[in-house]
Amino acid sequence: MKELLYIQLVDQLRKKIQLGVLKPGDMLPSENELSQEYQISRVTVRKSLSLLEQEGYTYSAPGKGYFVREPVTDKYILNFNEMNNAGGSAASSKLLEVNVVPPSTKMMYELQIPDDRYVIVIKRLLLAEGAPIAYDIKYLPYNRGLPLVEREIKYATFPELAGKKTSLFSIKKDLKICAKNASGEICALLNVEEGHPLLVISQKLYTAENKVIGWGEIYYIAEFCELNAMWSFGQRLYDNG
Repeated sequence: MKELLYIQLVDQLRKKIQLGVLKPGDMLPSENELSQEYQISRVTVRKSLSLLEQEGYTYSAPGKGYFVREPVTDKYILNFNEMNNAGGSAASSKLLEVNVVPPSTKMMYELQIPDDRYVIVIKRLLLAEGAPIAYDIKYLPYNRGLPLVEREIKYATFPELAGKKTSLFSIKKDLKICAKNASGEICALLNVEEGHPLLVISQKLYTAENKVIGWGEIYYIAEFCELNAMWSFGQRLYDNG
C-alpha cells in the first residue's frame, strides 16, 4: 500500500536530520514552503510536523516555526521480562510461597501503604534445566476478594500479577539494576556460595495516577542473566496500514 503523503514528508524530513542536512538548532522550512515544495496541503504539512515533533526530532517555537532538536543520547530502550531475560535460558518457574502478611516498615515505604494494609508476598524460583538461576520475590497490596490463581502466579509476569484491576496499557514502571553478593537464605535457594555475584533487578509498578500497585526484586546468578538495551533517537508513532 502506498504511503500516505504526510508519512512521506515525515520520512523525508527525518532523513535530512539523520544525514545532517538539517542540524540541531536549524529551523525547518515554513508550512507554506513545505506545501509548495512537496505539492501537498498545509493541513498535511502540519500533521507531518506534529508527528516529527512527537518523535523527538524537532520542537516548535510559537510564532517562529519548527527547529531541529539537540538529540538525547543517554536514553536506552531496555526490554525486560523476568521469565525471558536469563540469557534465553529461563524455561520454567517454581512457586515457593504465597502469603498474606502484615507489612514491614520497608513494605510500607516501597508500596506507600499504611500499617493496617496487608501485603501479598509471592516467592518463586526461575529454573533452567531444573536448576535455579534466579530468586524472585514480589509484594502486592492485598485486595480482599481478588483471588490469585496458582497457575497465574507461577507463570505470570509482574505487570500481569499487579495489574489485575488496571489496564496494562496504563501501568508505569521503574526499574533499578545493581550488583550484590549472595548471602543468607538466597545462597541456599540458588545453591551458590556466600559472596557469589548476583545481578539484582528491582521493579516498581504504578497506575497512571502514580499509585504503587506492586514492588519486587529478582536475584539472578550473574552468569545466567543477560540484559540488552538499544539507543534509538525517535520512534515511528504511526501505522502505514
